[in-house]
Amino acid sequence: MTQENLKKLPLFASLTYEQIDRLTEEMPRQSFKKDELLIRQGEKDLQAYVLIEGKVGVYAESHEGIKSTLVFHEAPVVLGEIEIWQERPYLGSVVAIEPCTTLVMNKKRYIKLLHSNHQVCINMVQLLSNQLYQDATAVRMRLFGRVEHLVAGTLCSFAQLYGEEHRYGVLIRKEINKSEIAEILGVARRSVIRAFETLEEEKLIQLEKKQLVIPDLPALRRKANAPFP
Repeated sequence: MTQENLKKLPLFASLTYEQIDRLTEEMPRQSFKKDELLIRQGEKDLQAYVLIEGKVGVYAESHEGIKSTLVFHEAPVVLGEIEIWQERPYLGSVVAIEPCTTLVMNKKRYIKLLHSNHQVCINMVQLLSNQLYQDATAVRMRLFGRVEHLVAGTLCSFAQLYGEEHRYGVLIRKEINKSEIAEILGVARRSVIRAFETLEEEKLIQLEKKQLVIPDLPALRRKANAPFP
């Protein structure tokens, strides 16, 4: 990954290219195959991972073994930084959904990075504040939002991870499985089916067999972020 891409991350945004080179040279690289776990829920590894290539999914698992996908990420992103700072077990598992490459950062390197530049600390406070707000919004949406808004948000994530330009919009290069989406959202499959029907009626999606086209991705994002009580 280029220095320009790493500078998109709050941890590196305020550093010079020379500082980024020095810090990343000290971080071991680790590669993961598709479907391999980067992070396992409940483990206390005290390492954060800077994802520099690839895409991952984050999921939580109940004591009964029920899994629920929480979010998807693509490089660049830092994974496990909250747990490493708190020295707590990982709250969720992270799995590679395609081959991935990471930089591994233990707590000592993490603290060194924070000490390297005053602005880095300010950026991290802002990042964590934004994350708290987004988490609170996500919880509120799950409690009070309509299922079609939740489905629209999930399809926007799929577009980011699996989308490609198509003459009719954005084509999702992933099999659309309504049961999987229901599991991700923690709602009934029947509710997801009705949400798809609503989105199709509003011409926000076009579903042919198991391929999905989003004619207007910004419009679908507006649907996902529509106001709710």
